[in-house]
Amino acid sequence: MNKSNQHVAIIGAGIAGATLANKLLSAGYEVSIYEKSRGTGGRMASCRLEDNSADLGAPFLCPASDIFRQWLTQQPNVNEWTPSTYRFNGKHCKNQTHFIATPKQSSLTRELIQGANLYTSIRVGYLWPERNQAPYEEEQSRVLLRDEHGKALGHYDAAIVTVPAKQAAPLLEAVPRFVRQVEAATPTISWVLVIQISSVVPITAELIQGSHPLLLRCIKDSAKPKRVREENSDTWLIEATPKWSALNSDSDPKHVAEQLRSAFFAVLNRDFNTQPIITAERVHRWLYSRHTTAHLDQRLNVGYLWDANTKIGACGDWLELGDIEGAWFSANKLAEQVILQRELI
Repeated sequence: MNKSNQHVAIIGAGIAGATLANKLLSAGYEVSIYEKSRGTGGRMASCRLEDNSADLGAPFLCPASDIFRQWLTQQPNVNEWTPSTYRFNGKHCKNQTHFIATPKQSSLTRELIQGANLYTSIRVGYLWPERNQAPYEEEQSRVLLRDEHGKALGHYDAAIVTVPAKQAAPLLEAVPRFVRQVEAATPTISWVLVIQISSVVPITAELIQGSHPLLLRCIKDSAKPKRVREENSDTWLIEATPKWSALNSDSDPKHVAEQLRSAFFAVLNRDFNTQPIITAERVHRWLYSRHTTAHLDQRLNVGYLWDANTKIGACGDWLELGDIEGAWFSANKLAEQVILQRELI
């Protein structure tokens, strides 16, 4: 069967889903993407803060491999950024170059899925393989998708899940052997606070990191290339450590915001002699910020899941390196598998 007639459903519009969609679209497949949020990006999502937008998830990309770095340099909306970096003790340290998408991080996923059918604010709750046989045609396997309320979303030639492991588990019940890999992935929690501040004293730091009992890193979002910035105003992303986030996983968001804000302002006051005024803020808890993959069964793991009989698969960071780069690798590996084995779908 001509692969150009094949219609693939992808659940999740993060970097894994967007990368997979881009690969399949380039190979001639029709792609429909279902995303529970209002926009794309996943952990590269952005948020509104008054009249501006800010990165709510991954503040930048730090490629560990040459192949991922090369791919980033080839993306038209990705730029290099070398922030002025300080440690939490106030000392300046060596600046390193990172990669960011413009005008916001989620722009990368939005660009990758051009040509796909995107359905937002829809939570897929069920997918199941079905076999039908039209008159005078050979038997074909199709995958039925339903939303969380049971409403049918359609039949597809294949369905691929790209959401975090805990969210993927109920969607992969049709393939029992996938359960072991799903259960082996351990997510980490991350509390973040995005604030817009006004200060008469310029803050020279653009990235503050190092050892701190509460803070993992603080990033001046408004200092990134092609970001909107008002005079005497800056936007910062303040990220708590995984340990503190886990201990406070069920805390009231207002309490979390107060703790993060106080810790950040203490650093600014001590090391940069400024006590800014907050003009807007937003707090968010990432339940699946990253994944620990140490417990994956390496004998079974190839970086993705694919069942040729049901035409159901999965890819994501939890099947690879546990981060955004891992999600990208996982999606590429699965895309290659699907495209090379044309008889699979």
